[in-house]
Amino acid sequence: MPEKAELNVEDLSPEHAPLLASWFVQLAQSVEGVHLDYSVASLKAVDEILEKMRAQRLRTEQVYRVLVLAGCYVGEVLVKAHGLRWVRREESTYAGMPSAPIVVEYGERKYTSPIDKVIKRLEYGKSEWLVAYEEALTHLMKQR
Repeated sequence: MPEKAELNVEDLSPEHAPLLASWFVQLAQSVEGVHLDYSVASLKAVDEILEKMRAQRLRTEQVYRVLVLAGCYVGEVLVKAHGLRWVRREESTYAGMPSAPIVVEYGERKYTSPIDKVIKRLEYGKSEWLVAYEEALTHLMKQR
């Protein structure tokens, strides 16, 4: 597994996601004093952290690594809550698209990118609320 200083986002694999999510848990605790427990309810706290970053007018380029860690955390919440799995982008319908190197599979040939969602949350604000993202995904999975 990579050390924090060695994180190269383009080299991410599904195996890295749990570790990167745990780094975000540590970061949220040390910087924001927020305890994240991988529950669906904890996505509200991640939303609040991202909203604070947005209020500070931080741009994606400035905090990209943090956003990747947060995206891995969001993905791990989905994986744990719904029994989903991470896959490489090139193994998904996201292949050839500009997207994070790993995505979450939530059905046969159905994928979502929690990392990209977190980036959108910072860039576009509350319209990209993570709690609603999980709710919409849950709804889609029930239609399978």
